[in-house]
Amino acid sequence: WSQDDKSDVNRSEPRGYYGLRFCTSGQWREVTVDDYFPCKRRGDGTFGPVFSRCKGAEIWVLLVEKAYAKAFGGGAYANIVPGKLPDAVLDVSGGVVEKLHPQQELAASRAKPRGNPGGWLTDADYPSRAQREERSGTAGFRLDIGPDGRVTNCTITSSTGHPDLDEATCRLLPRRARFTPAKGSDGNEMPDTYTGRITWRLPE
Repeated sequence: WSQDDKSDVNRSEPRGYYGLRFCTSGQWREVTVDDYFPCKRRGDGTFGPVFSRCKGAEIWVLLVEKAYAKAFGGGAYANIVPGKLPDAVLDVSGGVVEKLHPQQELAASRAKPRGNPGGWLTDADYPSRAQREERSGTAGFRLDIGPDGRVTNCTITSSTGHPDLDEATCRLLPRRARFTPAKGSDGNEMPDTYTGRITWRLPE
């Protein structure tokens, strides 16, 4: 719909606004959006969405895309173009995504965080220069976890767009994050990995 469409035709919510939930830094967050979408004129003279679209009159894909841009892209669609599928799956499901290799022994029970992952980083950890320059962003990360539940390595899988925020993420997480170790089919502790996202938001 464009701003010129004031009718409620094909609207699934008469008031024209919707709440969607995403998992950020281990916490579920609700994002509210309206149902006005950027449109352009097509070759046949009709108007249609600039970005994602659904078949028929469904608009749920457009709503998810707009809410995702608001939650993770600062409201800009262009900021959610780069990234990796596992990060997006984590954001919409809250579940841990892992790529499995046939030769890799599968854990009978996966490594689980001790405590709330949302508490691994606090406002006090915000890099001072990034705070002064009012920079924020979301970092996707992968942690390698040893048989003792300690983090042995941290890798940024999707950048915040700011090297100092990425660096702070992988500098602090190995110090703060602790896990109940994964166990193999034989009952012994084994290495594992954990993927997640941390959103650096300016302290209020």
